[in-house]
Amino acid sequence: IESVLSSNIETKVKGKLHVANRNARRLLTLINQLLDLSKLEAGSMELKGKQHNIVSFLKSLFYSFESLAESEKIILKFESEYENIPVVYDPDKMEKIFYNLISNALKFTSANGEIKVYLKTKSQIYSSFTKKGKVGGSVEISIKDTGKGISKEHLPNIFNRFYQVDESSTREYEGTGIGLALTKELVELHN
Repeated sequence: IESVLSSNIETKVKGKLHVANRNARRLLTLINQLLDLSKLEAGSMELKGKQHNIVSFLKSLFYSFESLAESEKIILKFESEYENIPVVYDPDKMEKIFYNLISNALKFTSANGEIKVYLKTKSQIYSSFTKKGKVGGSVEISIKDTGKGISKEHLPNIFNRFYQVDESSTREYEGTGIGLALTKELVELHN
């Protein structure tokens, strides 16, 4: 598809190919998520953790959604207690976690809404990073949006594989029920 798109073809055909290309990428993402769930279930997924600055990593990922948010008239805000919070994590898996959460927030936040990411640590944890050069403790990453939210009766199930809230108001955003289950398992893999 990409090869044909880069050739000299009519604009009308290009539009259809862009849709096909987007759908092919979506299918590839779903297949990869299913494979990741299988690896997690089999206990064969390895964590390739190294110490990185989680703030700059997540900020960069978050603002990669900027043009989509702008087209949907959604405001993005990113805040962190510190500019540098060293954390041991697997960048590939952290990207999958964050991508799923921000994608969901964008799906369910309407025009003139807001999505905010906030990072914080406990002061004693942060001081151990800076004064002793040790890695320990945890960082809390909060993602909040002004979207509709999920009713309390559905909350206990949102991390179950293939679970979807069955409401007419969410039908147009229907997913597969894989994203949050995978996200939870990848977070648990990071302890």
